[in-house]
Order: sequence, then C-alpha cells, then structure tokens
Amino acid sequence: SQFLRYVLVGAAAFVVDMTLLVCLAQAGMHYLAANSVAFVAANLFNFAAAHRFVFGASARTRDWRALYLVVLAISVAGLALNDLLLYAGAALLGLSLVAAKVFATLVTLAWNFYARKRLAYY
Repeated sequence: SQFLRYVLVGAAAFVVDMTLLVCLAQAGMHYLAANSVAFVAANLFNFAAAHRFVFGASARTRDWRALYLVVLAISVAGLALNDLLLYAGAALLGLSLVAAKVFATLVTLAWNFYARKRLAYY
C-alpha cells in the first residue's frame, strides 16, 4: 500500500535524521539545533524518495519546485512538531535523546503523510 511504501521511505529518512542528530549533538551542537539540521537533510532525502516511490504520479502539479514548496511548508510544521515533542520528551520527561526522537518521529511521520496526501498529492 501507499502508506507502507511511505513508512519504508520514512525509515530510510529516519536513519539519515538520527545519524546526523547524534553525530552533531556529540560534536557539541545543541540538540534542538542538531535536530533541525538533521530534519532538513532527512526531509530533502524523503522528498526525493517519496516523490519517486510513493506519490509521484499523483502530484497536484508537475512543477517539482512548486510541489517542493508545499512539501517544505508541511515539513516546517512537522519540524516544529518534532522539535516540540523532542524537547518535551528529553527535557521535561527525562527520556534519552534517542527515545525522545523515536517518539517525536512516529508522531511527525503520521502528520507528514496525511498532510502530503491532502495538500501535495491526490
């Protein structure tokens, strides 16, 4: 199904995201800044892979730049949600960075899929 393909692409993007987050945080970058950088890199990967393997033929526009702007807007909202949940998990609940990131990513995954499905693709 389309959602399963999105989850598989998302899993690959998560590897990019988590690897960069941990590397940047261990290098001394604040975890929220590191999360933002990692999320943007993973988002670029996810856009290309999801467009190709999940949504491509159903894009609302053939102009990939316009499409990416819509996906980017959805992703910025997803990043805000991801940062908020990461902060809540790590700073307020005392979860490890990795545990908080996994939780934040699962919630953000659902947001990103349904928002893309409604706003960027048919």
